[in-house]
Amino acid sequence: MGRAYVATLPRWGGIVVLTIALGLPAFTSQAGEIIAKGRNITHTVKSEWTEVSEGHVIGFFEAAGIGLHEDAQITTIENKGSFDSIKGNATNKGYMTKTFTDGSTYSSSWQGTSKRAGDHKVYEGTWQYAGGTGRYLGVKGEGTYSGRSYGKMTVIDFEGKTILPAQ
Repeated sequence: MGRAYVATLPRWGGIVVLTIALGLPAFTSQAGEIIAKGRNITHTVKSEWTEVSEGHVIGFFEAAGIGLHEDAQITTIENKGSFDSIKGNATNKGYMTKTFTDGSTYSSSWQGTSKRAGDHKVYEGTWQYAGGTGRYLGVKGEGTYSGRSYGKMTVIDFEGKTILPAQ
């Protein structure tokens, strides 16, 4: 009996060590890392632009709306940005602030492109956190977005990671 136990100990020991080695990074990354995923629905409330040459337009906009997060949180959104468009293909950048029901906020900077697709504009780009308050104080992380406009309404799906410092 002693021999059989000794013979299986290295196997079980190896499985335990492997489980800890593979699981430890997951536990470490999960401590302050959250998947950021959801949908933003905004409506343009202000837009100013000027044509700098034929087919070349630059401008600024402000939008407001709601964020529907995969974890069932709902936020209000303020989004301000600029665009540089040549014949419907544009580069865009700006800042978005989300406010949660508990009063916590975070801001993110974003940059991307948009192009005409029939009666719509199609958007894609990247975002990164620029700061936060309340439970989002010290937030870090980044991700991607894509979506489309429907007149003055824009629907954007986002995904990325949120890293919160230990509280």
